Amino acid sequence: MPLLQKYRFGAFEFDPQKEELRKRGVKLRLNPQAACVLNALLENAGEVVSREELRKRLWPSDTFVDFEHRLHAAISEVRDALGDSATNPRYIKTLSRRGYRFIAELELVPRPAMPSNPPAQAAHDSAATPVMDAPRPHLRSLRRLWLAAAVVVTLTFGVVIVFLVRRGPPTPAIHSAVPLTTYMGAQHCPSFAPDGERVAFSWNGEREDNFDIYVKQIGVETPIRLTRDPRPDLSPAWSPDGRMIAFYRVTSNRTAEVLLIPALGGAERRIAEVAAAWQDYLTSRLLAWSADGKWLAMPEGAAADSVSGLILLSVETGQKRRLTFPPASYDDLDPAFSPDMKRLAFVRRFSSAADIYVVELTPELQAAGEPTRLTSESWPADSPVWAHDGKALLFTRY
Repeated sequence: MPLLQKYRFGAFEFDPQKEELRKRGVKLRLNPQAACVLNALLENAGEVVSREELRKRLWPSDTFVDFEHRLHAAISEVRDALGDSATNPRYIKTLSRRGYRFIAELELVPRPAMPSNPPAQAAHDSAATPVMDAPRPHLRSLRRLWLAAAVVVTLTFGVVIVFLVRRGPPTPAIHSAVPLTTYMGAQHCPSFAPDGERVAFSWNGEREDNFDIYVKQIGVETPIRLTRDPRPDLSPAWSPDGRMIAFYRVTSNRTAEVLLIPALGGAERRIAEVAAAWQDYLTSRLLAWSADGKWLAMPEGAAADSVSGLILLSVETGQKRRLTFPPASYDDLDPAFSPDMKRLAFVRRFSSAADIYVVELTPELQAAGEPTRLTSESWPADSPVWAHDGKALLFTRY
């Protein structure tokens, strides 16, 4: 078999065999998904690589995953490593609704060939002969990491990982994933009603033209459509009493609204206008109710200062109060109140890295100190959910 070539472009060199990216000889960090995406783009330099082709490379066909969000994260990581921009690309160009294209000039760097039957003297001097490292299995860890996740075309209910808070290392638990929907288009942000008999979600409809909020009875195929605004409606969240659903409406590139609507349908009520979250986070959970039904936790601030910290939003008055202050270039999202309202779990992201944090809360719902980091693996974690007794957190890892 011919040896794989290296790719050289600008100050960068990518080794597809080792899935290593270097800049002027210095190795840059890329997780396996980002490396796989870059490899696919370089293999097809100058041509469009479709989103479907990237999906097939990244995930097995039987894997349920929030594909749009994960692909955005992988592309963003590659662009960050290359110092590239989506709006003014030098290396990777986005083609709306189609895919991506590598647009820079590319040089193929051949590897030195090894003789198939080296002579005796060469064998004797083998210490001086360059030997290639064995190829790594392609994304060898991904298949066992994707146990259950959120959705792209199918909402999936499944327990992925159980993390015992304050009880030592996590204990994994594997359960079967059960599809809840089989609709055309994309469904995001599933939220169970307190009674466990209904699920609210955001769906772009059979025509795939706009995201609205829907509610589905478990075991009933046809959902109830709650919103019909031409702007995207996302991240539904049930109130603790099950009567209302809060949701997030994107009104512009820089602004959004948080609204309430009765769970059975009816008139909307706007709670507040907020700075819009970064577009790659819009398929994440953005809203979380406090157990007393008085507050919503959510990210805000990305449009103003490139950092999304968590805020508390009064359901009654729309008053906003800052709760977390992430470091520069980090973002906080995916909030989840503990049942006793004494802690708030959330995800802190940096590029494609993400970990679960917990911050202790005072009775006035102020941060009682700095957040505590619970996960520190190389694979990103998200979507934390508290167990009913507040002693454990469930989350996904991808």
